[in-house]
Amino acid sequence: MDGTWLSNVPLDGTWITFLATIGALGAIGTIVSLLRQRTPRTRIDLARAARRRSPAH
Repeated sequence: MDGTWLSNVPLDGTWITFLATIGALGAIGTIVSLLRQRTPRTRIDLARAARRRSPAH
């Protein structure tokens, strides 16, 4: 019984490199996405926040 083209994939270095590249790009994208969610988008204007807390005149 002859093997199919799929039986040669694990032995082929090109496929291993291709799949490893896709995995590495996915991991980098995930890390970047998580880091961007962790940091605030804008800085808080402390003077504006203090004015909101002070009693109205």
